[in-house]
Amino acid sequence: MKKICIVVMIALALGVTGCGNKNNENSKNLNNNKTSNVTEKEEVKDKEVEEEEKKDETSEEKEESRNVLKTYMDKKEKEGFFKYNLDLSFIENGTYKYTELKDSVEVTEEDGYKFEGDFYSNKYGAIDTVVRFNELWLEYVNKGNTEVYNSVLKDSEAYKDIKSFNRNGLKEEFKTFEIGEVRNFNDYYYVWTHEVIEESRNGEVTLREYNWIYKLQKKEMDFYLVDFTRDKN
Repeated sequence: MKKICIVVMIALALGVTGCGNKNNENSKNLNNNKTSNVTEKEEVKDKEVEEEEKKDETSEEKEESRNVLKTYMDKKEKEGFFKYNLDLSFIENGTYKYTELKDSVEVTEEDGYKFEGDFYSNKYGAIDTVVRFNELWLEYVNKGNTEVYNSVLKDSEAYKDIKSFNRNGLKEEFKTFEIGEVRNFNDYYYVWTHEVIEESRNGEVTLREYNWIYKLQKKEMDFYLVDFTRDKN
């Protein structure tokens, strides 16, 4: 009888110990699963944070490099030589000398290229060329400075117009110079402007008003004026 009781007690003890071991194993597995889940969540979160930081860095770099030309043009605007007027723009059903305009697209600030780590906007590159041309145009008309040809493609229509222009006894001054939309078709860029110019010749003063579309050609990284025409729309 005693032997039977001892055997039963041993069996019960082993059963309890076995359950205890299983419980311990289950507990370990649960803890391992919890640790694994936490680690995975932390890794995912770290990756998301890292991706966001990369996006922010890329955005900051692009914004900083884009400001290279934008800051320059903003400075020129503050000097008062020109201002922006977004009402000067392409009209879908308009009539234009440049028939390719119907297939052109608006140029945004993001359209451009990188050079030596800086981003150069084609929009501001085209605007800069038009502004520079008109500054040098005044120097040419009023003082005979021929640097204006540096902004013009040789033997183009614009080049021929400048060559044949009669500036004898003429003085000019911009009263209004507004720049509007910039559009692109292949290697050509088109800039809308509104200009009011005071002309003085032989003591006679005349105010002339124009709405121009300047046509520029991009060669490598530079823009050159090739033609300009009245916007009759």
